[in-house]
Amino acid sequence: GLELGAMMHRAMLLLLLFLAGAAPLNFGHGPMARSRAHASRLTAPVCARPGSNIVMSNVAALELEGGEDEGNATLLQRPLVFIFGLGYTGTATARVLAASGCDVVGSCRRTSLASAAQGAGGIRVVTFDENGLSADGRAALEEATHVLSTIPPTLPPGASADPVLQDAGVLLGERIRSGQLRWVGYLSTTSVYGDHQGAWVDETSPTRAPVRVRLGVEAAWSALAAGHDSAAVAIFRLAGIYGPGRSALDTLRRKGIDGATGAGAGNPTSRVHVDDIAGAVAAALRASCSGVYNLADLRPAPRNEVMQFCAELIGGGASLAPPPVLDDPLEACERSQRRGQESKRVDGGKLRRELGYEYAYPDYVAGLTAIAEGERARANTVSDVTDVVITSPVL
Repeated sequence: GLELGAMMHRAMLLLLLFLAGAAPLNFGHGPMARSRAHASRLTAPVCARPGSNIVMSNVAALELEGGEDEGNATLLQRPLVFIFGLGYTGTATARVLAASGCDVVGSCRRTSLASAAQGAGGIRVVTFDENGLSADGRAALEEATHVLSTIPPTLPPGASADPVLQDAGVLLGERIRSGQLRWVGYLSTTSVYGDHQGAWVDETSPTRAPVRVRLGVEAAWSALAAGHDSAAVAIFRLAGIYGPGRSALDTLRRKGIDGATGAGAGNPTSRVHVDDIAGAVAAALRASCSGVYNLADLRPAPRNEVMQFCAELIGGGASLAPPPVLDDPLEACERSQRRGQESKRVDGGKLRRELGYEYAYPDYVAGLTAIAEGERARANTVSDVTDVVITSPVL
C-alpha cells in the first residue's frame, strides 16, 4: 500500500510540474490558434533542389496577402511567380519557390529547352524568344503576383538593352499600378563595381562607367515601382556563380591546373553557390524586400587558391566526364570580358542582416566539397546500376 501511494504521489508531482510549465491550451479558435498556424507556416523548411544535400531551413513557406474570416484561420492567396529566364540560376530559384508553395511559371528561349526545365517539378514553361513572350506566357504574366528576371542585357547595347522591359515593360507597369503585382526582382552582377584593387565593396560603393549598361537596366527596373508603395523592387548583384556542373572542379578537368588559373588568378574573387542565390532570392521575395543587395559568400579567395583546393579534392587526376555547357552565351561573353581585369572583395552582409539569411555554403570549401561528394555519389550509383545490368542473367 505504501509503495502504491508513493507511486501515485510521484505521478501527481510530475503532472503538476508539467502543467506549471505548459502553455495555456487552445483548441483551434481565436487569435492564439491563428498565430500558431502562422508560425508553423513561417518555419517550414524547403529543399533547395531535388537530389540536393542542402535543406534551406531559412527559406520559409510563403505566406502572403489574404483575407480573414471571423473565428477562422487566415485565408492564404497562393502566389504566382513568373521567372524570365529558366537558365542555370533561374531554374534553381524556380525549384525553391515551387517547393515553398508558389505556383511558378518560367520562360525559355526555345521549346527544346522546356522539357529540362519542366523536369524540375512544379514549374510551367512558356516561350520568350526574339519574337517576344508567347501568348500563354503573356496570359500567365497578367496573373502573376511576383516577377523575377534573370535575363542579362543585350550585347552590344541597343536603344532598349533589357529584352524583358522592351517586350513586357508596359504590362509590368500596368500590373504594378493596379496593385496586383506586389514584388519584382532583377538579377544583376557585382561587375557594376568594377576594379577596386582587392578592397571590400558593399551596396554603397561607387560603381564604374564601363558597366553603364547594367546600371541603366537596374535603374529601369527600379523605376517600375516608383511612386507605388504597393510593390517592391529588389536588385540582386551576384558574385561569381558556381554550383553542380558549373564550378572550378569542371574548369580544372577541362583545362588542367595551369590552364585553369591564367591571368589574374592571384586576385581575390567573390563567388556564391547557386543554391544560396535561390534561397536568398526566395527569402527576399517572401519578405517583400526592396533595394539593392549583394549576393556573395563570406570568403573571397583568389582563383589559384580555389584551383589548388579542387586539385586536392579530385586527387590523382581522376575525373568524371566533362560537364555539359550551361552558360548563357551573352552572360559568358560579359563574364569573359571582365575576368582577370577586376579585383575586389564583395560584402554580402546586408541581406543576411536584414533577413537573418544564413548561407548554406558560406565559402568555396563548403560548396566545392558538397559538389565533389555529390559527384562521387552519382558516379557510385551509375557504377552500381552498370554492375546489375552486366551481371543479370539473360532470360
